[in-house]
Amino acid sequence: TMRERYGERIYGRYGFTDAFNPNTGWVNPDVIGIDIGITLLSAENLRTGNVWRWFMRNEEIPRAMRLVGLEKQKGRGREREKGRKTEAPAPRLSVSPSPLLPFSPSAFSTSPPSLLSRATRRSSRAYRTS
Repeated sequence: TMRERYGERIYGRYGFTDAFNPNTGWVNPDVIGIDIGITLLSAENLRTGNVWRWFMRNEEIPRAMRLVGLEKQKGRGREREKGRKTEAPAPRLSVSPSPLLPFSPSAFSTSPPSLLSRATRRSSRAYRTS
C-alpha cells in the first residue's frame, strides 16, 4: 500500500497528505479541509446512498436530468435482496443529444463514459441516457 511504501512521510495526523511526488520526495505540508469534506460525502454516499437521495429530493435535479435526456430506470443501483444490499449489474451508458440542447459530436474529445469516475457511475446507476 502507499502507507507501507512511503511511510510516515505521506501519512500524518489527518491521514494521507493532500499531495506528494514520489519521484522527488516532495510532500505538501498543507492540510486542505475542502478535500476532506468531499471525501466524507463520497464515503457516506457509498455506504448508505443517502447523499444521492437527499440530492435527488431537490425538485430542480430530476427536472434537469430529464432535460438533458436522462431517464430513471427501475431495478438499477443498489437493491435490497432478502434484507441485504446487492449491486445491480453495471449500466450501459450511451449518449445522444437532447432535442432541447444544441449539440455537436465534436464537443467531446473523449467518450463520456471515460469521463465518469467509478464512484459517479456507482451513484448514478439509477439513471441512463436516452
